[in-house]
Amino acid sequence: GAGGGVYVQHFDAAGVPQLTLGGVRVFNRSVQGMAVSTTTSGKLLLALMTNNDSLFAQRVSTTGLNDFAGDGVLLATDASTFTTSLEVHPVGEGCIVRAGRDVRDYARDLDLFAELGARQISTVAMEPDAARAQAQLALLAELVEQRDMELTLEFAPPHSINNLAMALAAIRDIASPTVRLTIDAMHFFRTDGSIEQLVLAGGDCVGHVQLCDAPLLPTTDDYYEEACFGRELPGDGELPLRALLAALPRDVRVGLEIPMRHRIDAAGGLELLVARAVTLARDLLEELEDGSTIT
Repeated sequence: GAGGGVYVQHFDAAGVPQLTLGGVRVFNRSVQGMAVSTTTSGKLLLALMTNNDSLFAQRVSTTGLNDFAGDGVLLATDASTFTTSLEVHPVGEGCIVRAGRDVRDYARDLDLFAELGARQISTVAMEPDAARAQAQLALLAELVEQRDMELTLEFAPPHSINNLAMALAAIRDIASPTVRLTIDAMHFFRTDGSIEQLVLAGGDCVGHVQLCDAPLLPTTDDYYEEACFGRELPGDGELPLRALLAALPRDVRVGLEIPMRHRIDAAGGLELLVARAVTLARDLLEELEDGSTIT
């Protein structure tokens, strides 16, 4: 737009502009590149690279209102070396399989996730009755598939389905191409998961990967405390993340799961910490793209 920045316009079916003449300014900086996606409700999902190579994300309603404050979420402060493709991939969480709860109660939540453009719903099993847990997972998978989304099952030490073998058995029992696994790096290695097991399982069973780092052995008896608040940035711990990524298909979706309450202030704030995390994760992925040796 004039004077820099990004403007949006919304048109009706007849091609008539619905916003202010010239559009609504939704980003105040000059950009050198931009990726655009849309949700099922018509919102725009923008990834914007500024002239100084900073990368931002913003979501814009059909009325031209930004969902994120200011220029949006800062994803990286130096994205100039990024060569892997950029894709907006919303994931819905919170639909947990647990005792005393029927997954059909999540129907309205799933409708909202679909409207917001989610492509995956991530779940965990905390129902101690194995037969009921499996039945509820199968029912949840059906509800998710009806809304054209994919279900991924995550496992962790405190869960009733708490390791790779149990999770594989659960999704194979459902036997649907829209049901796969979420591999969380910390949970995977802390449940004695190995790269060899993952290779034997086949990469197609994994729908999402959550990167973080941590010591290989627990630092506290409270796993929830460490997993929910005390993780590390990729490369700052002992997990073999390069080997993990190398064992998976190159098109697997990779995200970050890095709650680290102890690092926010020391890093200079949340935005800088997130930017650093994205850069480190991208460095790992770039090594794979370059064919570098994995150790």
